[in-house]
Amino acid sequence: MSHGSPSYGVQQWSLGQLLDSATPLTVRDTKGAVGAAAGTETAGPFPQAVLNVPPGRPAPVDGVYTPAPGPITVVGRADPGGPVDRVDLWEGRWAGAPGEIVLMRPPGQHHGVRETLGNRLLLPGAPPLTIVGFASSISQSAGARVTPGQVAALHPAATQLLLRFTRAGTEEVATGDRGSGTDRQNVRMDEVTISEEDRRQLGAWAADCAERVLHLFEADAPADTRPREAIEGIRRYARGEIPRGPLRPLAHAALAAAREAGAPAATAAARAAGYAAATPYIHALASPHQSNHVLAPAVQTARARELAADGSSGTGTGDSCGDLEIRRAIEHAPPAVRGILAQLPARGPGRSRAEVLRHRLDAALRD
Repeated sequence: MSHGSPSYGVQQWSLGQLLDSATPLTVRDTKGAVGAAAGTETAGPFPQAVLNVPPGRPAPVDGVYTPAPGPITVVGRADPGGPVDRVDLWEGRWAGAPGEIVLMRPPGQHHGVRETLGNRLLLPGAPPLTIVGFASSISQSAGARVTPGQVAALHPAATQLLLRFTRAGTEEVATGDRGSGTDRQNVRMDEVTISEEDRRQLGAWAADCAERVLHLFEADAPADTRPREAIEGIRRYARGEIPRGPLRPLAHAALAAAREAGAPAATAAARAAGYAAATPYIHALASPHQSNHVLAPAVQTARARELAADGSSGTGTGDSCGDLEIRRAIEHAPPAVRGILAQLPARGPGRSRAEVLRHRLDAALRD
């Protein structure tokens, strides 16, 4: 770990541990000594509950949202602010009353978001919860947020303390006490360095990719200018003409156009434009899903080419249209794109065609 850059930790204790300990909110080194970590900022403690989405896919019901099966960590928190994790409320509003919930999702995953706002979560052991917003957090410490009063009704079994290490004398202090029990765990996430100029170069490259298939969307919806406006917006940002702020609604609009498109190739082309406009919102955090901000525009561009060609290569070389598009994206990637990816953990290849293309692009840009 570099002592010059901040890192982030999530330390969790069971309620029993908190009640039994005279000094519960401290960081332990590996020798078991208790003391405050020098240069550490903290947030919390926040009560934490776990909701379980049962396996299987129930029949769709109007106004009801069913997440993927598995556990959802729900944390009670009064507002998105704080000195440690940077909660970005990128759609809707914060939960401010009982019966409301904010789902945590990376800002690049816009599909179906606006349609989901106002829907209810109906899960075993929990009261109905209305989805009022979507947010992302640099700590990735929860899958959802509710008010502190609401989490009490969800029977919290743990309390969460967030730590931000601005310096650390030893690796043990930086990582804290990992413990061996199931009710205590620690996750450390290092910050990465992404300058505003890096974001502008990334945006320009993403716009170049997305613009190559814009005609596929406009052939399907000639009167719809939303993807074109998203590409124009990210180009203006890349030239330093506008700040990031105006890009968020442009990205949302392009992704909405993707959902409304009639042809699969048009959908992928509009997604490429929307993801391009969202690239500056990449978090400076060493997390695998942050690489999606970098790679998604080029991957969707390649998928649009393939879908338009109906899977045929059209080249006589054995390479698909998508493979050729990925190759072009690699050749034209500026140093900033490679520099950002070099700081982020790599992801596996996955199974879908888009995941295969993403893995190929990711691996080549790291060489």
